[in-house]
Amino acid sequence: MSEKVLAEQCVLRNTAAEREIFCRYNAMLRGICLRYAADADDAEDMLQEGFIKIFNSIESFTWKGEGSFSAWMRRVMVNNAINIYKKSKRMKSQFIDSADYEPYLTVADDQHGSDENSDLKNVMDAGITQEMLLDMLKQLPEKYSIVFNLAVIDGIRHKEIADSLGIDESSSRSRLLRAKMMLRKKLEEYMKNFKNVRQIQNSECI
Repeated sequence: MSEKVLAEQCVLRNTAAEREIFCRYNAMLRGICLRYAADADDAEDMLQEGFIKIFNSIESFTWKGEGSFSAWMRRVMVNNAINIYKKSKRMKSQFIDSADYEPYLTVADDQHGSDENSDLKNVMDAGITQEMLLDMLKQLPEKYSIVFNLAVIDGIRHKEIADSLGIDESSSRSRLLRAKMMLRKKLEEYMKNFKNVRQIQNSECI
């Protein structure tokens, strides 16, 4: 079945269509959950909850051409991840970190990196796989990794990120910049270790 037919049949509560949607898009949507969840178990819970929301809100979907259904499902899953993050944040009673407002993390500093997609491309061009990037993101504080995910990987604008997370735009921008700085440091460490290993491999054993 095409995306359009799948969506239409899902609205009619066709169980075969729902099963097809789950099987066809499971891997793609699980990848989103793995980026946002703390671990694989949390990702599975997030995925299951996300699919429930997809099926429960399918009537709100509007067909806008090929690919629009999968894009809508991705957004539902991202929104679900944001809601889980906010719920977790409330439970932990986290307070605003003053590091979000450090003077050298200004809006002006963000101009040179406004094209977030180019940042991701540069990372991949450096020979970093998606799995390695995911591992590095997991090592960042959650409030920084979620903004990086939303802005760089999912392409969401800072205003929308700020509204979704309940912070202001300057905090969203500064958290993204701090995430980039942390990732850059980890990338530098990785490349240094990679070069050292290559040198050892290329050296003759005595």
